[in-house]
Amino acid sequence: MSEVKTKKPLFHISYEATQLIEVLRSAEVGELITYERMNKKIAGDVQRSHRSALNTARRHLLREDQAHFGTVIGVGIKRLNEHEATQSLDLDVSKIRSGARRVNTKTQLINIAPLTPSERAKLAMVQTLSSVIERSTTGRSQQRLLEAGEGVSLKQAFAALSGE
Repeated sequence: MSEVKTKKPLFHISYEATQLIEVLRSAEVGELITYERMNKKIAGDVQRSHRSALNTARRHLLREDQAHFGTVIGVGIKRLNEHEATQSLDLDVSKIRSGARRVNTKTQLINIAPLTPSERAKLAMVQTLSSVIERSTTGRSQQRLLEAGEGVSLKQAFAALSGE
């Protein structure tokens, strides 16, 4: 008889993250949860030593409850409504663009002379991807996509990005 195997998580959520999930889950849309309140709940500092627990809690609630949270600098985090969550995407896009720019710069500093053909191909692929991401996340590119309108196919989106 074969046993039914269930998937086990690769990690267990820490006690601190579990406590923060409880606090954040109870927040109403629009409510501000202060760092002080979270610190008291876990007897730690969510801005420093337990930052990863707060990040885990936020990711967990985004995935499980579709709850969006935004940072209020120096005060805490706020549960966002759909309009605020949409506005917060600008920051996410700028982070993606910065990351792509760093990868692009890093790839350009690699000396290709000692690389094998497969390593050169990988480098070229990463350069291409990071360049596409960097260029497609500029303000102008985003504006072109907005002007293209809703219901645009991927092919149409790429055409809009290239200015066609």
